[in-house]
Amino acid sequence: MPSFDSNYSQSWLQRVRNGEEAPWRDAYRKVYPSVRKHVCAHQGNEDDAADVLQDALIITCEKIRDGRLTQLSSQPETYIFGVSKNLWFEKLKDKKKSGFTVSLNGQESVAEESDMAQVALAFQLANAKSASTKKYRCMENLTDIAKKLMRTML
Repeated sequence: MPSFDSNYSQSWLQRVRNGEEAPWRDAYRKVYPSVRKHVCAHQGNEDDAADVLQDALIITCEKIRDGRLTQLSSQPETYIFGVSKNLWFEKLKDKKKSGFTVSLNGQESVAEESDMAQVALAFQLANAKSASTKKYRCMENLTDIAKKLMRTML
């Protein structure tokens, strides 16, 4: 991200208030690589990064429009990256609340409880966590090629 320039930040805000689209396009182009890197490094993918950045831009736009964001103490791109980062961590927290973590061979995975409950019923296992644990133990015994195929399918 560029170093802080108060004039640039205020000019950017003014252009946004004037209804220009260029500041948004420029911000997206500048921030997306950092957001993608962050999201992909924290259990996400490129689609997740694009969604999070779009949400961050919408939140920023709404704050500017309703007067909650009148000046910036950082570059607009830095501000938008911060919003994106916070949104992604909230999504991760929500994912962990909706499932449970299974850890085998140092790899952690969040299993969706409802999906694994169906697997538990089908294979007459005690509960969803048992099904998820059994799934990951089975995957440990597969060859590397088979593991790669299974991960892309699951």
